[in-house]
Amino acid sequence: QISEAERSVFDDDASFYVSIAQFKDVLCPNTIAEIYSRARNPKRVFAGIVDQRDKNVEDSNAIGGYTDNVIPKKNLDGTCFPWYMMKSCGTSDFCPTDNIRVRHSWPKDGKGPTWGRYYAMLMYQGESYFMMIDSHSRFSPHWDMHCVLNLQLVPKTSKKAVLSHYPGGFESYNSLMTQRRELYHMTMCSAHYTNFGIIRMDSQGLPSSGYPVMQAFSAGGFVVGDAKFVHEVPFDPYLFYVFDGEEVLYSVRLWTHGYDLFTPKNNILFHHYARHGAPRFWSIPGLNYAAEQQLGQGRVKYFMKSLKNQTNERMVTDEWVKKHNVDREEDIYGLGKVRTLEDYYTFAGADPVKWTVNNDQCFAIQKVDIRHKYNKEKKLVGE
Repeated sequence: QISEAERSVFDDDASFYVSIAQFKDVLCPNTIAEIYSRARNPKRVFAGIVDQRDKNVEDSNAIGGYTDNVIPKKNLDGTCFPWYMMKSCGTSDFCPTDNIRVRHSWPKDGKGPTWGRYYAMLMYQGESYFMMIDSHSRFSPHWDMHCVLNLQLVPKTSKKAVLSHYPGGFESYNSLMTQRRELYHMTMCSAHYTNFGIIRMDSQGLPSSGYPVMQAFSAGGFVVGDAKFVHEVPFDPYLFYVFDGEEVLYSVRLWTHGYDLFTPKNNILFHHYARHGAPRFWSIPGLNYAAEQQLGQGRVKYFMKSLKNQTNERMVTDEWVKKHNVDREEDIYGLGKVRTLEDYYTFAGADPVKWTVNNDQCFAIQKVDIRHKYNKEKKLVGE
């Protein structure tokens, strides 16, 4: 619930830009619908969609039962707009489609999620806040107000901050917010190294606290802050077909540019994780993406100064980087100069030589943030 005092600090003139890169996603129309139906001030919400789908083709034909219990079939119209938005606005004083910007591309022409995020960013037009989400999300009521309130609760010692985490999950549009999901939220306080030497983030469900919690990581499915962050740390268009590595690299770039990363104090939106049978870029027949993906992953390793396991030898050589132009536009898409990469590894508890992450942050967060009524549950307080 939002108190009157909290309502009074929300600036009704604040505008939001919601960035969405969607790939043949039948849940996209519902996501767009809830962006506007659950905003406190929908007239001040703008969305930019990179719409990667085959027009006039119902994706449900290719993905079997994925949609059976998730999305009303009347939304499967081959577009990313909810069915009701396709009707004439008539004399309505607000038409959501006036606030939606779309860039269409054929799925075969896309180059993975980071490519879509970059082009969705380009449709930003000076709104107060920038939020990036995935196209299979659901929103809490007055989500725009909750974003602003969370950012205002960030400690004053953090001069620059963004909110980000892996949102709570949902499996059906018929059941979403249970009591447990109201009490718990996902905190990005843990991670692990993949077999390819790249840090992949995890998360833990911790009892909700009364304020945002600092962490070392950010997520691609939900990040929001004062829009200046995307001016300083723009999304990288050269991470072709990268999945693992995108999030940790953007976390490092934000952190080295002086941004502190926080989990919001409450669930602002929810995410459909499993999506069994949903199309991915690697499912496109005849798409040969391996060579470009190798360059994208090499770019991650170059910026992260990734080392071979148990050695001090770099995973990518300077010669290879120069030969393939992997370091292109490093002055724009590289690390910042406010903090160092080495200090980030220390802050995150990561050892780039041993490929380990100690995950002590989860225990620290639990001991500090858990409310008294949870103290009896020893498994939650890390005792």
